[in-house]
Parts: sequence; C-alpha cells; structure tokens
Amino acid sequence: MQFQKALERVLIEVFELHAFMFGAQNESPDSVDESALDMCVTVNFTGSQTGRIDLACPADLAAELAGNVLGSFDAVPQDDIDDSLVELLNVVVGRLLPAIAHSADNAASYEIDRPRIVASAPVPSDANLVACASILAETWPVVAHLYVEGAA
Repeated sequence: MQFQKALERVLIEVFELHAFMFGAQNESPDSVDESALDMCVTVNFTGSQTGRIDLACPADLAAELAGNVLGSFDAVPQDDIDDSLVELLNVVVGRLLPAIAHSADNAASYEIDRPRIVASAPVPSDANLVACASILAETWPVVAHLYVEGAA
C-alpha cells in the first residue's frame, strides 16, 4: 500500500474510532496555516523499517480530543491533553506500521519509542520523508509526516 494513502486512511480511522471526531481528507492542504498547528507529537520506530512519524494540530483540537477520550465536558488539564495526543499517535503508529510493512510473510516487527510532545513540528526537509498527510478532524487541520529510512 502506498505510504501516502496508508497514512491518510489510518489518520482518518483513528480520529473517528478513538477520538470520536469526524475525519476527512483535507481537499485544500496548501491552505493550512502552519502557525495554527501549535501542538506536535513525534515517535521514532525501528525494526523491519526505521523511521519517525510527526503529527501536528491546533491546541484547541488537542483539548477537544482529550475531552472526548476522557468523557469530560469540563476544561481538561494540560497533562491530560498531552497524554491524549501521545496516545492518539501511539494508536496511529500501531495501525500504520503493519500497513506499510514490506514483509511478504507478515512477520514484520518493530520497536516503538514512547511518543513525545515536542515544541514545534519539525520542518519536513528530511530526505527520508515518504508521506505528508493533511486531514480535517471535524474542522481542525491535522498534518502528519512519515519518514522511513531508505524508502524515499
């Protein structure tokens, strides 16, 4: 499966099934205001393939995500917001890696680092960038970058 299509499909599914938010492909990805993507989470993986996934979104989306996951209508503490975004990326990477595995016998195995919140989204200039997906979760933009060593 193509990296791009797999990343978009997994992002939409995870937002719908785990964040209880309608997800859709962003038909105008160039119109995303990068400065509005003020929360970023990243995770490295090694094994059958080695790489990284970055996910960036607005803080308002992350707060809504945490409220949905925790079943809370009240303001959610920042630690819970961070934890919810970290867990969301954990689910994304857990679904994405099997979809992009190049193992014919489905015996691909991975070691996944703990996702972590980072100050800002890394600039996608790495030669290992294989996919950049832009979706909408409800009306909020979400941008994800997938890097895989040796696959570009």
